[in-house]
Amino acid sequence: MSSVILDLKKGFKNYNQWFYLSYLSIKRRYAMSIIGPNWTLIANTFFILSVSFLFSGLNQKVFSDYFVFLCFGYLIWTYIIEFVNSGNMIFLNQKIDISNGAPNLTGLVLKFTFMQMLLFAHNLPLIIITLFFVELSLWGCVL
Repeated sequence: MSSVILDLKKGFKNYNQWFYLSYLSIKRRYAMSIIGPNWTLIANTFFILSVSFLFSGLNQKVFSDYFVFLCFGYLIWTYIIEFVNSGNMIFLNQKIDISNGAPNLTGLVLKFTFMQMLLFAHNLPLIIITLFFVELSLWGCVL
């Protein structure tokens, strides 16, 4: 077998390793913070509420409709932008480990991907509250 297939097998086989390493990365990133990664939830909530209140008034739109579209659009695009901006540094941040031959490359990519999904999951309460109070389904926002 080629080394790529072996690397993929080894990366997916060691799922508990990259689960734990992504959790530790998030924990280390917010070590000195009391609120931790919930800062993203708080900042996104205030931003979305203030912008939707301001622009719904300026455009004479219903606040709840504008809030739903802004919430979903902003959170999804923030996730995509964070994924792309941080994704180009995966291998540069781990260059010492790669040069020593310790981890496999698939494991590094999976660790990063799961870490970004965990950080995005902190915004799920905002999405759930939006769907609950606005009485729209997710399909209504997408269509």
